[in-house]
Amino acid sequence: TPSQQATGERLLAAVPDSWRASVWKSAGQRVVQRNQEAGHRERDIASVTHDAAVENSAKAARRLMSASRDSHRKALAAKGSRNVVYSSGYVYFLVLESSWAFTAVLTLATYLISIVAVWLASLPLSLHNSSDGTDDAVAPHYVVALRFATAQIITMSFGAVVPTSEIWYVVAYFSILVGVVVNVFLFSAVLAKFQSPQKDLVWSTRAVMSRRDGVPTLLVRVGNLRCHTLYNPSIRITLLTRHVTQEGEGYMRKEDVECMQPATISGVHTIAAPVVRESPLYDVFHHSSIVAGGGGSLDSDADSDDEAGSQWLLHVTFTATDPVYGAELCSTTTFTRDTLVGPARFKDVIGYCPRGRPMIDWHAFDDIIEGVPWLSVDECGGTSKPAAPREGHPPHHSHSLGTIPLAPPAPTESVGAGRGARGEWITSPPSPMHVDDGAEDVETNESEDAGYGNPFRDGHLFGQQPAPSGPPFPGIPRKAVLSFRASYGTGDVLDGRFPLGPLMPYCPYCHRLGLLFAEAGVPFETYMIDARDKAPWFLEAFPEGTTPAMQGSPGGDNTGAWVGGFDDILARAKRQSPKFRQVANDDGVLNTAEVGALCTRLAFSQLAGVYAGTAEENGREALGAVMTRAGIEINKGESGAETRRRMVQLALDAYVEVERVLSSLPGPFVGGERPNQADACMASMLFFSHNAIESGLSPVPQAPCALADVGAPSIRAYLERWVARPSWRECYKSTSLFSAATVMAAAAKVAQLAPDVCNHGRDMYLVMARARRLDAAYLQQVGAYRPIFVPVADPAANAPAPAGVPVPGVPRVAMLSARASDGEGHGIDGSSPAGPLLPSCPSCLRLCLVLAEARVPFEIVLVDQATKPTWFTDAYPAATTPAMQGTPGGVE
Repeated sequence: TPSQQATGERLLAAVPDSWRASVWKSAGQRVVQRNQEAGHRERDIASVTHDAAVENSAKAARRLMSASRDSHRKALAAKGSRNVVYSSGYVYFLVLESSWAFTAVLTLATYLISIVAVWLASLPLSLHNSSDGTDDAVAPHYVVALRFATAQIITMSFGAVVPTSEIWYVVAYFSILVGVVVNVFLFSAVLAKFQSPQKDLVWSTRAVMSRRDGVPTLLVRVGNLRCHTLYNPSIRITLLTRHVTQEGEGYMRKEDVECMQPATISGVHTIAAPVVRESPLYDVFHHSSIVAGGGGSLDSDADSDDEAGSQWLLHVTFTATDPVYGAELCSTTTFTRDTLVGPARFKDVIGYCPRGRPMIDWHAFDDIIEGVPWLSVDECGGTSKPAAPREGHPPHHSHSLGTIPLAPPAPTESVGAGRGARGEWITSPPSPMHVDDGAEDVETNESEDAGYGNPFRDGHLFGQQPAPSGPPFPGIPRKAVLSFRASYGTGDVLDGRFPLGPLMPYCPYCHRLGLLFAEAGVPFETYMIDARDKAPWFLEAFPEGTTPAMQGSPGGDNTGAWVGGFDDILARAKRQSPKFRQVANDDGVLNTAEVGALCTRLAFSQLAGVYAGTAEENGREALGAVMTRAGIEINKGESGAETRRRMVQLALDAYVEVERVLSSLPGPFVGGERPNQADACMASMLFFSHNAIESGLSPVPQAPCALADVGAPSIRAYLERWVARPSWRECYKSTSLFSAATVMAAAAKVAQLAPDVCNHGRDMYLVMARARRLDAAYLQQVGAYRPIFVPVADPAANAPAPAGVPVPGVPRVAMLSARASDGEGHGIDGSSPAGPLLPSCPSCLRLCLVLAEARVPFEIVLVDQATKPTWFTDAYPAATTPAMQGTPGGVE
C-alpha cells in the first residue's frame, strides 16, 4: 500500500549501508517466524526492515539473556515452599542467589532500619549542633536527632551533632558500634556479590529433532555471551518421564541421556544427543511424528512399555570452569513437548563482520531451518532394509510393483522422482495395500495383531490404543476423544482401495475441551476411542461409552473413575483449575452461546441437507435429531426437496453471518490476541464446515468449492491462525486444514442411516476420495508422498507390467524412454555397454513436472521406444505417449 511504501522508504534510509544481504535475509526470516507464531499474516517490507533496524547484535544478546533469566525464574517456582530459619547464612545465600536489584534494596533497607532505630533511641538525648553558623533553635529536635543517627550509622563517627552530657555518650558509642556492624555486613555482601561467578550463558528456547549422518539426534544450543574460553565443560541431560509401578505408585523417573562432551567452549555449542536404541530418548521418540517427519523414521519394532510418552521433561545442566573467576559456572534449562520442534536444524551462527573477521551472529542463535533431507536409516547409520516379519505375524504387504527399498525424497516439498540403481525414475507412493488382478479382497498393512501388539506405526495409531496403566498422574487428567479413520482399508463402498489410515480425533466437543486445556497450559493425556469399534477397556471402565470423558482432575473427579458430559467436565475444570478459568471465559466481543448457536446452525444445516429426502426410518430420525440439535424448526408435511432447499439457504445465510462476525473482529480471535471459550467452540464447528464444503459433503450447490465461493473467505484465515498454534497440533494431531477422518465420520453415518439419498454410499465415496486427496496428513501417514524406485535386475530388460489397477488418486504415467546404448555392438553403439531406460519424451516430462509440482502422487511406467513392451500395446493399442491410467488425468 502507499502508506507501507512510504514507511518502508523512511526505514530504508535509516539502515546503514554496511548491511549485507545475509543480514537482511536473517532479519526477514525472524520477522516471518514471529508473525507465524503470533498468528499474523503480515509479510510487508516495512515490518521486516523496522525489526531488522531496531535490533543490533548487542540487543539480540540482551534479548537472549532476558529469555534465559525468565526461564530460570520460572524454574524457581518451588521456592515458595522453602521452610528455613532466617539467619546471617540464609541472607548471604539470598544475596548470592538474587539479582543486584535485591542487593541494592537490602542495602537501603538495612541502612533505613538502623538509622530509624538509632534515631528513636536519640530522641530523648540532649544534642548540640557544633557546626558554625547553625542555630539550634532553627531546626526541630527530631531533625537534629535524625542527623545524629545518620552520621553515627553511615560514617561510624561523631558528626556535627554531639551529646551535651557524658552519660549520653554511651548511647553515641553504641550507635557507632551498630554502624560498624551494618557497614561491615553490607560491604561483605556487596564484595561477595562481585566475587561470585556471574554467568552470561544463554539457551535456545526450543529443542530441535534432526538427523546427523542419518541418525535421529536431539539438538540443544547453549551460548556464552562473553565468548571467552570455558574449560572442562560438563553437559548432563536428564529425561524425566512419568512411570507407574505394578503396585500403582506413580513417580517421575529420571534417566541420564548420553551426549557428546566438548573439551572447551568459547562461543556457541550445539549439544547433540543421538536417539539410538540404547538411549532413554528412544522409548519416548521412536514413534514420534517429529522423528518420523519428512519421510524419515526410526526402527519402531521395539515394544515400548510406556504409554504415557507425552509426559516427559528434558532437563539440561551445563557446568564449566571459568578461568577469569577461578570458579565453576552452572546453568540449567528445561524442555517440554511444546518446545520440541522438527524435523529441522539450527541455523549457522558463524559469519564475518564488514572487516572480514569471523564473528557470531547472535540474531540467528535461536533460529531454525525447518525441514531437513531425510534418509531412512537404522541406528548404525546404514540404509534401512525391509524388516523381516516377526514370528507369528504376517509379512507387511508391499506395493504392487514389488519389494521396493526406500529412497531419499526430493529436496522440494513436491512429490519428486528418485533415481534407481540403474537409472530408472519413479515417483509412485508405496501404498500399504496390495491388489492382485481380479482379486476382490483388499489386504491392508495393519498394525500387529490388529492393534494388540504395537498399535503405533511411525507415531500414528493404526490399531486400538492400549488401556492406561494405573491412575492418572495428579494434575494431568486423561481425556477420551471420539476418533475415526480416513479409511478402514476394508474395501467397502466408502473405503474403495484406499489404504488403512490411523485413528484421528474428530469429535468437536472433545476438541473444544482439548483446545481450552492446551491453551491454558494444563497438561493432559489423550486416549483416542474408535467410534466404529470402541475399545473393550474403555467400555468396561466407563459403561456409558460417551465422549468426551475424563479421568482425573481438572475436569474429572478425585475418585479416579471416568466421568462424562461436556458441560459437567467444563464446569468442574473451571472450579478445579485457575489457569483453565483464565482461558475458558467469555471476555471477548461475543459470548460462547452466540458463537455456538451460529456455528452449530451452519454445520448442522449442511448435515441436515444431506439427510433431507430420505425415506429410511433411521435416516428420518437422524434428520430430526440434527435439526433439533441446531435449533432448526421441523416443518411437518414438508417434502424432502423443500427441506433440502431450506437447509441450503440456512447454510448460505450462516456462512454470510460468520463472515460478517470474523471480518469485524478487532483482533485475531474472538477473545482478542488469545483464544477463549468462544473461539474453541467456533473453531471446532468451522473446521467441520470447511471440510464439508471442500470435499463436497455439503449440499450447497457450489460444493465442492472453496470457502470464498460461498462468501466466507475469513473462515480459512481464522482456521489458519488456529492451526499455527501448538494447542491445535496437540488436539487435532495434525497441522493440515483438512481431515478426511472428520468427513468420514459424517459420510459413514449418512451411508448407514440414509443410503437412499447417497446412491447407497457411492456418492459418499466420491466425497471421501476428494477428502483423502486434500488431507496431506493422511497421504503422508500411509506413505503416499514417499518416492520409491523400481528395481530392474537386467538393464536391457523392459520394466515389468504394473500389477492391478492404480490406487485412487495415484495415476500411472507411461513415458517414452530410451537408452544411451542398446549394447548390441553395432551401429552407433559400438562397444558401449547397454544402458538403463531413461525418460526422453518432452511432452511426458512436462506432464510429470506439473503433476509433481502440484503434489499429485503418481507412478511412472517407462516404455522403451525401440521395443515397446507387449503388455503396453495390449492394454493400449494406440501405444502413444504420454498415456495415463487412473485419475487425475485418465478416466474413472
